[in-house]
Amino acid sequence: MQPLRVQNGVTYNCTDIGSAHFEMGHQESQAMLPWEDATKYARWTMWFVIVTVFILMMKRGANLLADHRNKNAKSFYIPLRSSLTAICRFIGYRRLPQFVTKYTIFPSSVGIVLYVLAGLLFLLCICFIPHFWYRTCFKFGSPPMAVRAGLISNALTPVIFALSGKVNVVTALTGVSYEKLNIFHAASAWTSFLFAWIHAVPFLVQPVWEGGYGWLNHFFTTSIYDISGTVATILLTILCLCSLGTIRENFYEVFLHVHWPTAIAYLGVLFWHDGQSLESWSYLWGTLAVYAAGLLYRYFKKTNYLQLRGNWFTNDTASITVLPDRAVEISIFSRLPIRWLPGEHIFIRFLSIEPLSNHPFTLAGLPEYDKTSRFTKMRLIARPYSGFTKKLFEQASNKLTQSQKVLWDGPYGGVDRDVLSFDDVFLICSGSGSTAVIPFLKYIALELSKGRKLPVKRIRVLWCVRYLEAFEWFRKDIEDAFNLLPDPSIAQFHLHVTGGRAPTDHPSASDVTEKKIDEATSSASSATNTFPSNISILHSRASIKTKLTDWSSQSGTRTIIISSGCQSVRNDTANTAASLQKRILLRQKSDTGSTAKEIYLHTETFGW
Repeated sequence: MQPLRVQNGVTYNCTDIGSAHFEMGHQESQAMLPWEDATKYARWTMWFVIVTVFILMMKRGANLLADHRNKNAKSFYIPLRSSLTAICRFIGYRRLPQFVTKYTIFPSSVGIVLYVLAGLLFLLCICFIPHFWYRTCFKFGSPPMAVRAGLISNALTPVIFALSGKVNVVTALTGVSYEKLNIFHAASAWTSFLFAWIHAVPFLVQPVWEGGYGWLNHFFTTSIYDISGTVATILLTILCLCSLGTIRENFYEVFLHVHWPTAIAYLGVLFWHDGQSLESWSYLWGTLAVYAAGLLYRYFKKTNYLQLRGNWFTNDTASITVLPDRAVEISIFSRLPIRWLPGEHIFIRFLSIEPLSNHPFTLAGLPEYDKTSRFTKMRLIARPYSGFTKKLFEQASNKLTQSQKVLWDGPYGGVDRDVLSFDDVFLICSGSGSTAVIPFLKYIALELSKGRKLPVKRIRVLWCVRYLEAFEWFRKDIEDAFNLLPDPSIAQFHLHVTGGRAPTDHPSASDVTEKKIDEATSSASSATNTFPSNISILHSRASIKTKLTDWSSQSGTRTIIISSGCQSVRNDTANTAASLQKRILLRQKSDTGSTAKEIYLHTETFGW
């Protein structure tokens, strides 16, 4: 405990609050570093975000222009841009080892990790490099380091809330879908959490240095800022800790129903704590504006029960059917003329199963609109694991076709590039990740069947499944795609089967249920003995690196790789796509005589 401190050669007793000598020191301290000057640190934080969004907007604009020109046989090739893009992708597409992402909060993408670390370094620099950190005495004014950290944490609040919405301003401007922004939502929250604690620590330690724990207790119990700040910090800590991957995976429903009310409470307490000081409320009002706008657009534009063009508070009907290899097909018949592209997904709420839960499912087919009934059919496929999907499978098992009332909103996600503008389309998936990938085959075939002159010259599909019966999920779509192609030889389909025949055990304990499931799958299972000639069946594990390398050696100038499925498949695909960027940098020619100009990767995942 050291109450005596020196400022500019003058000694002050930091516990002698109220004396004229103390007030002189207070005014001198504020003259050296005015409290009001700290507002610039919040602005710098927001400028970092704005510049990032602007760069992504420029990148999107360049991609849209390139896709448009290439689709219309007009070259858009700038060597410098192509090389710089390849360098960024060579680094950014790399994936961290799975054990690192499993036991830490790090995302899998090296590029995202580097960006987040760069942003964190920038914020740490503007917080710690300016001096001084503490004022001579605690009551000369809030510790400057604490003020800087608090304003940085507060300025990140609109970013956190904006990136949490399925519809948000960042997605609208950059084309980056919300599920890919989730990692930045989490990174912003953890960064805000870090600076919230940096903000809090000086308010805890400096009073103890000057007057002991009694001095700290005096300030803590008499200051509304200390009380409200403690509540806000506790709420932010709960939000961050409960969003850890292990907690989300094992207790998702608990996480979901704790997360959003805690977030609302946190924002409310921030209004209380900030007290409209140093422009802090500007960021909080901005938070409310961007978040409310996203919610309103989502509910009035994206839902089937509140859409302005439909009847309010009505639902749609869905039928659920058991598929081979223990899967469930969900067919939704909507009165709305909804349109979507392959790779997009919707959220469904089954009113009779879990009315309070919203679950994402990828749209496993193209839009099917019946002009007679004026209904649009949406097809979804789910694999039963635990929780909701297990309940869904059990209900479908008890009755081969069962109708359910559903609410849904979407579609969301998808690929922010025009696949029809590329020379080569490589589709790689595993298991039920096929729902986000296989529809591209039929989509491209349908567009080519219209006689359009498109750049697409080669389509390669790799689907890894455990059991052969899974092929029945998409047999009709795949056969239709090959029939639609003007030249079926441009497409190759490789199905890698790692197991034998699908087991017949099911979660339903009833023998009658098992019999129904067997009856539903027996005809489909027997049909797997014959396959179209364009499809190769291999009973082995696929080497994704070998496949992609071989395909790329015969590719054209522009290639798009779309991948979905388990983490290992996505990691192998991403690492190989990163390595293939060397073909662009070294100006390597393929066997077709083409020089690679772009190799673009898109991975689908709901995880981080």
